[in-house]
Amino acid sequence: MELDFLHAGVAAVLIAVAVFLIRRNDEPGAHRKWDWRIFFATLLIVAVLNIIWPNLP
Repeated sequence: MELDFLHAGVAAVLIAVAVFLIRRNDEPGAHRKWDWRIFFATLLIVAVLNIIWPNLP
């Protein structure tokens, strides 16, 4: 159970960092709308994390 919370925490931090890095170049005050870059970054992060996580010692 503790590993599930750790996994969720790691995923949340990685997704938050990705969103920050993608949005830091946006114009200030820009209207927030659906962003495919964030969708695919989140998909990639979760997929890679779920492939790597079970193989950790």
